[in-house]
Amino acid sequence: MTALGLRSSGRLALSPRRRRRSTVPPESPDQITSLAFWYDAEVSPTIEDSGVIERWDDLSGNGNHAGQTVSSERPIKATDGEGRDVIRFDGIDDTFAVASPPDLAAGMTLFIVFVVRTRSDFSGIVSAAAATGVDHEAFFSLQNASLASDQFQWLGKSAGSDPLLIERDDSATAGLAILTAAAGSALFEDLDGQGSDTDDGSFATPDQIVLAGHYDDGTYGYSAIDVYELGLYTRALTAGERGALQDYLRNKYGL
Repeated sequence: MTALGLRSSGRLALSPRRRRRSTVPPESPDQITSLAFWYDAEVSPTIEDSGVIERWDDLSGNGNHAGQTVSSERPIKATDGEGRDVIRFDGIDDTFAVASPPDLAAGMTLFIVFVVRTRSDFSGIVSAAAATGVDHEAFFSLQNASLASDQFQWLGKSAGSDPLLIERDDSATAGLAILTAAAGSALFEDLDGQGSDTDDGSFATPDQIVLAGHYDDGTYGYSAIDVYELGLYTRALTAGERGALQDYLRNKYGL
């Protein structure tokens, strides 16, 4: 069983023996250097308008907020079955875009805690893209694989000679992904292990980072997801740093 399988109720399922949280997490995201943005549904301030979220504020100190300028395409703030705050995307047209996508030439580590309420073929969870073309051609997409496959996939640099593709089974109840890339190698970690692949080399600076959808000269491929926490570093974290980050997320959400 892997960490990225999700049940349709949209609730983080917590086993009784794991419900206790550490009062002092071993590491919080802003205690690790090179944090470009960090959003937390419980802690981040939001700007709301008519019941929907216009902006989700960045906790990294960089002012790199995520938002949506089109009111009809904004998510809502909701609570899961455990009473935790989530940012809820409808899977129809809701997305957020990061205000200023950072330079990823030195590498990257992205983390996200989420629940997929309804699976669909190749719908985007987080994607980075150039100004034109499909997100994963020059950059990447973390996405659902085919509905029948019961997998998630990290797909990147698909227009190159050595594309990135790592797939992880979707069979558990809570989504945690830590994606790391640098110098032509990539690692996809979840609660039950990891997958790895090689690729054409480092990313550059994306023109778009989209949450809950794909990008191809505009957004599409929307995902019905609840997002608890999301962050991005502009380097590949060390194994020790990734372990501390995973411990923080496990303790916080009882995973």
